[in-house]
Amino acid sequence: MIINGLKVGYNDETDVNDFFLPTLIRLPYRLNRKNFVGIKYEREVNKRTYDYLLPLKSEALSYLDQGLAECVCQVKPYSVVVKFKYKGEEYLKEYSEQDEIRDLSKDNHSVNVGLFPNILSPVDTENNYFKLALAVADNNNGEGEWHTLKIEDTALGFYKKDAVGNYVKINEADAERAQNGVEAPVVRSKQGSGAGALACSTKYYELFNTAFDAMKLTIGTDCGFLLPQWRKAQRTNNSYTYAIDLGTSNTFISRTDNNANDVPEMFAMKESMVSYLHDNDSNAQYSEVANIEDSMGEPVCDMMKTEFVPPFIDGVDYKFPIRTAICKARNIVEQPKLFDNHNIAFFYEKMMETTFQECKTDVKWEENEDCIKLFIQELLLIIKCDILQHNGVLNQTSLIWFRPLSFSGNSKRIYERCWKNLAQEILFTGDVTCYTESEAPYYYFKKMDYVKNTDSVMIVDIGGGSTDYVYFNENKPVAASSVHFGCDILWGNGHKEFDNIRANGIYQKYIGTLNWGKNDKLRLLESEMKANKQCSTTDIINFWLSNSKSNDIMDRLHNDYLPLFAYHFTAIMYYVAKMYKFEKFAYPRSIVFSGNGSRYIDNFITEEVALIEDIVTAIFSKVYGQVETIHVVMPKTRKESTCYGGLYRSKSAVEAPNLIYHGVDKEYENVGQMNNDPSLQSGLLENYKEMNDLYCSVLDILKRHGVVDNSVDLNLFKNNVKLGYNENLSTHYRSDVKEKYTNDDDVCYDAVFFIPVIDKIFELTTIV
Repeated sequence: MIINGLKVGYNDETDVNDFFLPTLIRLPYRLNRKNFVGIKYEREVNKRTYDYLLPLKSEALSYLDQGLAECVCQVKPYSVVVKFKYKGEEYLKEYSEQDEIRDLSKDNHSVNVGLFPNILSPVDTENNYFKLALAVADNNNGEGEWHTLKIEDTALGFYKKDAVGNYVKINEADAERAQNGVEAPVVRSKQGSGAGALACSTKYYELFNTAFDAMKLTIGTDCGFLLPQWRKAQRTNNSYTYAIDLGTSNTFISRTDNNANDVPEMFAMKESMVSYLHDNDSNAQYSEVANIEDSMGEPVCDMMKTEFVPPFIDGVDYKFPIRTAICKARNIVEQPKLFDNHNIAFFYEKMMETTFQECKTDVKWEENEDCIKLFIQELLLIIKCDILQHNGVLNQTSLIWFRPLSFSGNSKRIYERCWKNLAQEILFTGDVTCYTESEAPYYYFKKMDYVKNTDSVMIVDIGGGSTDYVYFNENKPVAASSVHFGCDILWGNGHKEFDNIRANGIYQKYIGTLNWGKNDKLRLLESEMKANKQCSTTDIINFWLSNSKSNDIMDRLHNDYLPLFAYHFTAIMYYVAKMYKFEKFAYPRSIVFSGNGSRYIDNFITEEVALIEDIVTAIFSKVYGQVETIHVVMPKTRKESTCYGGLYRSKSAVEAPNLIYHGVDKEYENVGQMNNDPSLQSGLLENYKEMNDLYCSVLDILKRHGVVDNSVDLNLFKNNVKLGYNENLSTHYRSDVKEKYTNDDDVCYDAVFFIPVIDKIFELTTIV
């Protein structure tokens, strides 16, 4: 029944029929009422699995919003009657199921929207960024039913209330010129047909310097409205400090309340930061995130996982540390932009990206500012949401970030600019501090009373890309050094220049042979990574390690490659012993290991700290002469210690000066002096001989203590390490120093000592 001629509105000229839209859209799932206002049902349908969009024009929305009216529907066998109730009167429109209702379930279409962030600041100017992902899937498989819904046929429109409560459309605008608006939408992915084609399309909308009060979803010629149920932060004096350690392999975030003296927290959230259209199951056997994602439907879920931000960082399905990886659309010609074509790959090592995307894992050392900026931008947007969920004051937030000692010149400037500008743009704070990532762990270990003797303490921070050393004396940093010799060297291919080379012996030995048990999903993912030429041996071996609970990689590496890890360990300890002896430092009385990379020591060499102390003491005794037993600390928290230490470090603490030591007892001001000194290479060759003798002694120590059994041919390793240094040093010194630094007054910050050691690591992976 349609009642004509009745008047309702701000004046007597408004016809109620102007309020109803001509068609009704039926969603194939129930609407999440925590996220969006939906139509009410006069009599709730038993086990209802659908919902309707509000079939009201924007002129009617203000009545609903003010509580002056409600929209109710009555479901009949062949139609739906929508009732607009206002001032005790009911105004009706009946929608015929035959030609006035678009039923997405019958059409076999899926549509969903993700809104990020879903919370508003009490300060209106701080509500300056919102991103919406529109996902559309035509699930018809081509067997008599062809794809009839395209991403171009779907659209979102946005409305905001003006001063008198009317809903006014937010027009598209150029963010570079306009004060606010919505940017032109960007299609990132398109559904196709045939093998390898995408099963879902995505389009992204970005609102700048404005929130919105209503959203119109258009599908073909039909449309309906949704009213977002914003979470709203409260005004308080709460403030927080966040420490972000963006590492080569992993990124970690910790948080502390500025008004409490509590132990820092690992970053995790308790509430969703994304509002989706669909209601989700509440299965107590699974996490809330799993319930949200599992209720989406596979095609849409896959695109949301690989292109958008997670529902929230729950500490279960999504947690820090995460792999430092970014996902990007392939072959883009547009300017890199968050979510339009780039996003953090939270899914990395859990599922593959689509065929039209690729993942980059060398984000940290990428001198292209775009990837770094977008990675940091997404992190800070998540942090912003977390602050508001805690009712924190954005502009009182403190940020701490960390840089490796080897950052210099252009890399350092890029990071400083990104952190400063994005912190101001997103969090409205200028309180941004940078510490070196190698010294920070000391302050955490000292606070936790791990360091008993502070006379001379060394922190050895083994990361993926680099190993950093910091020497402390009486709680003060004396010197810091960084070398590009992290644990990823173990998974790489030496100095081979092609990114897709897969000659690493560990990769060759284990690819396709690991025992994944019943985990077919990870076995398939391994196969997909193997087939993807963009995945390096480092990527694949790190994938094995990240999923080590589901395979037998840990035992196999320990059994097959213990001598390899012992060589890496001997090299980093011998180098630092030589450096400190040259600098006339007292040998360290305590050594504390940090960084996730250092876990290869207890995972693949030995968990016995006393045995590591014997090895370290033997190495320093060889260089210094006989020394007392050096105390070694292998804390449970390693990657986390950098963030935690940054939160404990005083801003007035002195930063350690940077030492550059190339492996011989000489100081070089520039590469010209290095190139003109023939004793540099001859001195290095002598030191390699001494180091290799020490390495053989280390293997003997491990053999005597029963860590290595008779099944391992130690002589194979002992004989191999004596060969090839001269040739490798000459060849790669030319490429790494002479050809890289073209001016004699250039400074080489990375230790040339490790040039042939990197090649030797690669060779040792291939002899097992």
